[in-house]
Amino acid sequence: MQAPAIIEERNEKRPIDDVDPEDQEGGDDDDDDEQARILAMIEGDEEEGTDFNAADLKKLVLGFEKKLYKNQQMRVRYPDEPTKFLESEMDLSDDIQGLNVIATAPDLFATLVQLKVLPSILGLLSHDNTDIALSAVALLSEILDADTLSESPEDAEILLKAMHDAQLLPLLFQNLERLNESNREDAEGVHKTLTILENLCEIDDNTPSLMLKGTKMLPWIRRRLLTKGLDANKLYCSELLSIILQTSKESRRKLATENGIDDLLRILAGYRNKDPQTPEEVEYLNNLFDSVTTTLLESEGKKHFLQGEGVELMIIMLREKKMAVFGAMKALSFATTGDEVAMCKRFVEKRGLKSLFPRFMKVPKNAKGVADKGEYEEHVCSVLNSLLRNIRDSTLRNRLLNKFVEDNFAKVERLIELHLQYSEKVAKEDHEIARETVAYLAEEKSKGDEHPEIPPEMTDMFYLRRLENGLCCLQLVDSIIAEIMVAGIPQIRGKIKKLLAQQERSLYGVIDVLDEFASMMGEETTLNSSSTAKVSREKAHIQDLVSKLQDGGMSSKD
Repeated sequence: MQAPAIIEERNEKRPIDDVDPEDQEGGDDDDDDEQARILAMIEGDEEEGTDFNAADLKKLVLGFEKKLYKNQQMRVRYPDEPTKFLESEMDLSDDIQGLNVIATAPDLFATLVQLKVLPSILGLLSHDNTDIALSAVALLSEILDADTLSESPEDAEILLKAMHDAQLLPLLFQNLERLNESNREDAEGVHKTLTILENLCEIDDNTPSLMLKGTKMLPWIRRRLLTKGLDANKLYCSELLSIILQTSKESRRKLATENGIDDLLRILAGYRNKDPQTPEEVEYLNNLFDSVTTTLLESEGKKHFLQGEGVELMIIMLREKKMAVFGAMKALSFATTGDEVAMCKRFVEKRGLKSLFPRFMKVPKNAKGVADKGEYEEHVCSVLNSLLRNIRDSTLRNRLLNKFVEDNFAKVERLIELHLQYSEKVAKEDHEIARETVAYLAEEKSKGDEHPEIPPEMTDMFYLRRLENGLCCLQLVDSIIAEIMVAGIPQIRGKIKKLLAQQERSLYGVIDVLDEFASMMGEETTLNSSSTAKVSREKAHIQDLVSKLQDGGMSSKD
């Protein structure tokens, strides 16, 4: 059995006398005593005021290197006699566990890198004994804890760069592939590996990209999600996938183009007519929907969602009224947003309106599946707004508009109800913002500024607060009102005006909301040309609605 190249390279950099490993026992007792002292110190058994320092770290690393070298030499010398290298393996395992104290001193991470021991530590992930590899995984999970790394950002950055240079992700994945989760220790190793990957994604946005280039982690997660049953690791995989997709556009595109959407839809299909039975299964279901909706941010995701009959599955979920109805509505909201004519046509052609409008009229009783009633109503209104904007086929559009006429204009009444509800909610937030504005200007004036102004960043923050407190949904509701007002159906126009007048309101309030909506579009400076074009089209559409409302929607003849 050949020594791993990484160990041979270490030996070339730091020569060790070529002697029989069994003759190198002399200093082991002293090393063990020193390691015990350091461990006791970390655990607080020694007198207060004693700190784990660079010198202690060097001693630990040196002891580890010796045990690693000895184990390697014994394996090379006696490849077919495990009993000969068993003791060295146990000693090495003890030393690996001893290195856990490094996690308590993140300010020494840079020193750890300088000692050039990371290739040796990461090389353990390829050790023939998976128990040794799992000990290395446990060590890395301690060192790469997100909270630990945040304690010393500069040192953490140095550590992460060195680990990536030493092929951290490929080595982790290679070890992951050989683990057998039917074995408890291996299953724990998988869980710790997933923890490491989650922490890396949290502290470094480049992690998903590195993962895609250096490993086949995404296909592995997909295969794991397709296995039967639900356990802790499968749940963790669903969470990790949603995190990766949220932070990486490249990952979303890759998932979409490699049938990942099809896999997720296949799994979700199992919940079309049944509810999850445990809190863990509820979390699992939510993670799956998060992954689908995030992938729908990309055009590739929408294309494969449509081809994979995702629209049809979501309609079934709306009809069945199980907990999945909330995730389905969110997915449809993401899928239909933008210039998605084909998606919207498919929805109407597959009788989606019959399932959508009951959801529009009221939130389902199965409210335990939705975290926020307002968020749910926002998704419903988003779908309806997208349908009205994108469907121009006369037959399908008439089918859609007729929904607002039937049942004695019940949907129009609900629309005005939502307009009033969210107008009031936004007004309360506006009142609070006005109070804070007055207080801020007064404070600035007291500091000597004769003409204080609200800084742009505060203005942006105020607008975001308004969006979060009802404005986003109000914009959608008022867009729907505008769409059906200018649709050429006098009965609808008359009903809307009558209902608003009964509440001492008018279409001027709708126009004001849409005017502001259009004015705030395209403020982002980071959009690419494709996104900019989409925003420009959306802005022009809203401005056209406002113009039509001003020209004809408020005509006295109605």
